Amino acid sequence: MELSDTILATLGGTSFESRFRDVEALYAKIDSAQSNMRSDFPASKTLSCPPGCGTCCESFIPDVLPLEAEYIAAYLIATSRRANTPLQCADKKGDGKQACPFYNAEEPSAHCGIYPARALICRLFGFTPSLNRDNKPVLALCKHMPSTLADGARKISEVDLDRGAETDSKPGVATMSDFAQALIALSPDEAGDRRLLTEALPSALARIGLLLSLASGNGGEPNESDPEPRAA
Repeated sequence: MELSDTILATLGGTSFESRFRDVEALYAKIDSAQSNMRSDFPASKTLSCPPGCGTCCESFIPDVLPLEAEYIAAYLIATSRRANTPLQCADKKGDGKQACPFYNAEEPSAHCGIYPARALICRLFGFTPSLNRDNKPVLALCKHMPSTLADGARKISEVDLDRGAETDSKPGVATMSDFAQALIALSPDEAGDRRLLTEALPSALARIGLLLSLASGNGGEPNESDPEPRAA
């Protein structure tokens, strides 16, 4: 996903334009890595979440870095969804855990209301290898994901992943920690400021909204018809 030309043009020449383009480049690398993994391992091509499943969103609010929150804020503004996005975190399963505020169980084909701009962990979970105790990459299926691997296996082992990596023609298998470190490297000074999305987003919306107001010549005056989401 790329932010609309309008919002990037408005941010042109600012630090935010560069930051957002860097984020988009990283997210494109993740998409490419996941696609390459599927092509390397035929059995993984059909790996997918169960139809209509939103279990990982029902009791989970992602934690994000400021850069992720700002990107999501810009996406909400660019798609004109800001005014209709109260950060309501309901207990969907009755287990005392709050759901992501952008989870929509009533929309079975697209549970995530910010899917194109979703947080890093949401992009990686279930489809990107992690490191095991021997520091080797292993892809473990989500417990809700049906296995299409040989003998119903729940993992693609480090041996199989290593076989798929061709060091001369392409980089080795990228893991969740690789991408997490790559995101931190985009703004290392903010590495320690990780917060829940519900906590980080309101201030991110304020920052991006103010910058856009100043850039468009509104003098930074807030638009009363465009209220800032608040955590419930």
